[in-house]
Amino acid sequence: MTHSEKVAHLTSELSAKGVKKLTIAPPIFRLLWALGIEIPPPLFLGFFPLAILMGLAACLGMSVVYLLSGLPRVPLRAVFFGVAFGLIVGSYLRLYYRWKAKTLNLPRWEDYGSSN
Repeated sequence: MTHSEKVAHLTSELSAKGVKKLTIAPPIFRLLWALGIEIPPPLFLGFFPLAILMGLAACLGMSVVYLLSGLPRVPLRAVFFGVAFGLIVGSYLRLYYRWKAKTLNLPRWEDYGSSN
């Protein structure tokens, strides 16, 4: 099963169980998949991948905000914000997604779809 097929299968299976699409595949993950980056859905990720992904997204977003507002020392502020945001949001998301995956009795991403 290809990565796209696994994601489609997961989306249809969990949607049938009443899980919201934003929980299964948040917009940032859909964007990465559209760009050809085969990252597992957030329900299957650990703390560090989630923290890095959220931190990078926050850093890029804040860089744009700082550049548009004309504030000095943009890179330092954006990096600090990205690291802090990534650590805080990464830990929350890890707890939430781990709990959700456990309640849905999901296997590891590598094993998903092989027995279905």
